[in-house]
Amino acid sequence: MDKGPVSGHRHVGQSQPNRTDEVGTPSEISPANPVATTRAQRWRVKLARPFLSLWSSLRARILPVAPVQSRSVQVVESVSPPGQPGFSIGDDSWKQQHYALKLDTVWQALQAQPEFGQWQGMIDGDPSGRDQRLQQCLRRVVAELSGDSIAGGAPGTTPRERYKRMITAFRSADAILLKGKHNSPLRQNSRAFLHGISRALFTTEIKSPFHSDLVQAIRQKAASGLREGLPAPLTSNRGRDLAARLAHTQQLISGQRSALENPASKSDHLGNVMGSLMAGEAGIHYDPYRQGNIPDILFKPRIHGKAVACIRMGTPTRQDVPFNASVTPEFRCFLESRGKHDHHLYINRQRRTGIEGDRSHALEKLQAHIGLQGKITVVTLPADGDFYNQRQAFSKDCELQALQAQMAGLMADNQQGFFFPAGLRQRISDTGEDFSAFLSRCLKASAEELGISQDAVLGRKQRQAFIFHFLNKTLVEALIQTVDATTYNHTCKDDIDRGGVANAYLFAVKNRPHDSATAEEQEAFAREMEAKTNAAAVEVKKREVIEHRHEDLRNALETLDYWNKPPSGGRMKLPGRGIGAR
Repeated sequence: MDKGPVSGHRHVGQSQPNRTDEVGTPSEISPANPVATTRAQRWRVKLARPFLSLWSSLRARILPVAPVQSRSVQVVESVSPPGQPGFSIGDDSWKQQHYALKLDTVWQALQAQPEFGQWQGMIDGDPSGRDQRLQQCLRRVVAELSGDSIAGGAPGTTPRERYKRMITAFRSADAILLKGKHNSPLRQNSRAFLHGISRALFTTEIKSPFHSDLVQAIRQKAASGLREGLPAPLTSNRGRDLAARLAHTQQLISGQRSALENPASKSDHLGNVMGSLMAGEAGIHYDPYRQGNIPDILFKPRIHGKAVACIRMGTPTRQDVPFNASVTPEFRCFLESRGKHDHHLYINRQRRTGIEGDRSHALEKLQAHIGLQGKITVVTLPADGDFYNQRQAFSKDCELQALQAQMAGLMADNQQGFFFPAGLRQRISDTGEDFSAFLSRCLKASAEELGISQDAVLGRKQRQAFIFHFLNKTLVEALIQTVDATTYNHTCKDDIDRGGVANAYLFAVKNRPHDSATAEEQEAFAREMEAKTNAAAVEVKKREVIEHRHEDLRNALETLDYWNKPPSGGRMKLPGRGIGAR
């Protein structure tokens, strides 16, 4: 078994049975079993994985989370959430409130822009015949954002309908501008107007405790049916205690799936499940932004002394049928609107094969498009596969230095789900550092930050914890600094599972209270972590985070000394000092 937290002392980690892998493999091809040694076994694994991936997604949407064996959690009767949320979990009001908050936020941001008066005159004016359809689309966008009738056009009856109609009208206006050859004043102003909307859509933050209140309301509702009530407030900044709290919240949310979805009937529930599977897994009518995945600023970490906005967003791609992914107009307009000193770092956590691979390639090619060069850098980091899960050929315990060398080689060669574009490599080379040397320096810095010696022999969970910390903290900071990003996102398909735990981990690093923090400060941090970890999954899929993704986060919190072992002086080290100090 793994021998507790990873420390700087040399030890030999014994192998232990692996957890179920990300596609819920049956025992014949479970990663717990030895590596397949025959050609027939290897082909069975390859042929089975696409179907098992589909089953994993279906299982995550239908079956509840199995009880997590975690450390005991002291419980009390009740803990009231900070403020009273204006919605009930048992009806549709909380979903509508989320749409309404985003619409109001975007509209207010537009009104605050200096060009708003000019845009308003453009929309109210009398266009030439060839521009009438364009103006109708723009009026529709304004009507849905403001909630007011414009030139006889009434907005949607619900915030959800308004939001989706706004996206549709935005895309229609963009399509007209792309096809038209003449360049009237209306068209020039229209492009600037769409740029303003896209900027507001991606870079404005909902100034409301909605996300935190939503998670706390779910916890309250779930605990009302439990004799033991909710856990006592968190009073420690140790990783194991935080992981236990997050595991308990994960189970509470799992028990509220039916209330969150609130389907009218069993057939409606089945339709929701199958529609989600056909879109996300099969790439049929997949369109996250029209299907309720609302972008928002998650937090603004300080990276090397500079605040950078982390955008929580689903993948900005859409597919009508499999293998025809394209980037959405609103995201392209967002990139076009960026100033000369702005740069966006897109960290993609989707697979580079299959249905997701089509989306990944569409994103990776985006940085080479004329007009977008120098405005975005796209890298892909794995959150699946044999290396990430340390199985098959990567299942043997090894010293840290061997793991680092192996990892550097895979990243340099764009293997095992990694992709680093030529432009990024050239940017690093221009500083006088070879790309391989850059990777080795980052890996060494991560080990030093975690306090792990190069000759420490790591078991599987410890290797996974190191990889998780490196990909979601050390490398993210290094990439942001390298491209001088002003905004970034860390996104899988919906940014609720793979991307969700990645974002939550960096938030924890940057906002973890000191060990001398008051009980109120520790509890406030725990509630923010619950929101950063779980709110997006609730809002987009009406469920908890997929369990084995959540386990990746808990494993790092539980396993690494960085989160659990005080230094010799007796006080807990505050994460973030040194590399990417906050």
